[in-house]
Amino acid sequence: MAMQQLVAVILTYNEAHHIAACIASLRAWVDVVVVWDSGSTDTQVRAAAAGALVVQRPFDHYAAQRQAALDAIDAAWILFVDADERATPALASEVRQAIGAPGRWWA
Repeated sequence: MAMQQLVAVILTYNEAHHIAACIASLRAWVDVVVVWDSGSTDTQVRAAAAGALVVQRPFDHYAAQRQAALDAIDAAWILFVDADERATPALASEVRQAIGAPGRWWA
């Protein structure tokens, strides 16, 4: 994957009942949604159908999953979202404004 500005990452394991709505809340305002899956029996097909890129990695522990995603994704910004969370339009606006504003604390 080429360098992206903003990638949303959803770490999952058997989150089929949440995943489509979570992805839908992100797709319009992030460059790519990546579902980083730990070997689910139910999530991968639904995530792909909802428009996410799906990566499978066996789960060893949460920190290792998160670090593996950080190491693999080439993006200026990575936003981690839980599958049961929904990004609101207000959050989208605030995040997009913040990452586009030069001279902030991260600059």
